[in-house]
Amino acid sequence: MKEKKISNVLKKYLNASKDKKDKSAKSKSKPKASRKSTLSSKTKIKDAQSNQENEDNKIYSKKYYQLCDYVEKRDKKNFSQKYKLSTRVIIALVLSICLAFMYFVKNPFEKIFNFQWQNVVYEDGFYVHFIDVGQGKAIVIKTDDGKNILIDSGKQSESLKFFGYLEQYFFADDNEKIFDYFIITHLDNDHLGNSVKVFEDYEVKNCYRPKIYTPEEAGNLNITNPYQIEDSILFTNYVNAINNENCNVHYNFAGETIQGLNYDFNFITPNQDAYNASNDYSPIIMLTCNLENEVKFLFTGDATKKIEKEAINAYGCELKADVLDIAHHGSSYSSTQEFLNLVMPEYAVFSVGVNSYGMPSEDVIYRLTLTDVNMSNDNIYRTDNQGTIIFSTSKTGELSVSNQDGINLNASNYTFLEIYAGLEAVIVILCFSLFLPANKKDT
Repeated sequence: MKEKKISNVLKKYLNASKDKKDKSAKSKSKPKASRKSTLSSKTKIKDAQSNQENEDNKIYSKKYYQLCDYVEKRDKKNFSQKYKLSTRVIIALVLSICLAFMYFVKNPFEKIFNFQWQNVVYEDGFYVHFIDVGQGKAIVIKTDDGKNILIDSGKQSESLKFFGYLEQYFFADDNEKIFDYFIITHLDNDHLGNSVKVFEDYEVKNCYRPKIYTPEEAGNLNITNPYQIEDSILFTNYVNAINNENCNVHYNFAGETIQGLNYDFNFITPNQDAYNASNDYSPIIMLTCNLENEVKFLFTGDATKKIEKEAINAYGCELKADVLDIAHHGSSYSSTQEFLNLVMPEYAVFSVGVNSYGMPSEDVIYRLTLTDVNMSNDNIYRTDNQGTIIFSTSKTGELSVSNQDGINLNASNYTFLEIYAGLEAVIVILCFSLFLPANKKDT
């Protein structure tokens, strides 16, 4: 048995080796293919594969970009649906159209947005408003016969306060906005500042101006005194506005009067045609109202000690007044003790704002307490502390005082188009920024 197993193993071994020899002989007997033909066939196969890959890539690229476009359009559509863009546009258009129709009721519309909805009802009597215009002066007066008088106009930087007050309070009950008299005391910006716009916005019937001229006017009038010639842009524009208004022009000078049914305005100064200082041109004016039961106001502009002395020499004890407009915002170079003793006011008003001049001077306040009426601080009013000061008189001569202070005094005078543009911007911002709840199907 063992021998058979061994012989079988040997046979297998011999057969395997024989097969190997036969295979090697066959491989040696085959002719060798040329290397060139083999390489060329391989190259052709590679080129074919490469071309096929390029074609596939083109197809895939096209499909890829088509897919990208689809995704982008889908995202835009989803964003529009989620953001509710069409709804927002429709809301904005509807609100804009409604706002445009406000043009047909633009007068009350403008009043609302210029803080003019409060009406002031003027009863019989006089109303004198010392307007809060910061470091400047502006006084408006409504007489018992319906005349409107403006003394100075504050500085340009306080135009919102000045015109806001005129629109909201002073002219609130008037259909026609007219100044029967407009008095400019002198040429400082804090008095002359808003004068040009006064002529632009309101009708002015009579104008009082200082005896100072533009170079062109001086040439026509043969005036050579340099103290009577002013070539500033503001003053030139003011003179041009007067000429364009075609109103009656008067000059501030002692003896000038404005008379009404129950009142007199008397110009006490100036007594000269020319002065060396601008403030010396400021007239001192006495308003006497309720001629039977007199109430007197004394207006001073920026009058200096020199001009106060002229008034003392001209009027003396007749300078006595119930209300004194303190000269030059309370400067220590005005309001002499002699002048205050003759005026003996019951009330004193400082038109003053934030300044670096130390106004009002403590010396002036102290001088007021030394007058014969022994004025107390309760009767001293300041526009920087109490806002606009309003004095009113009744037919019987009773004098009362109140004040108006608050943000409404800063009301502007915006036109309908300006208000419309601002509100339109608000509509656009709100419509495209506010959150809109999604529909149930979107969630």
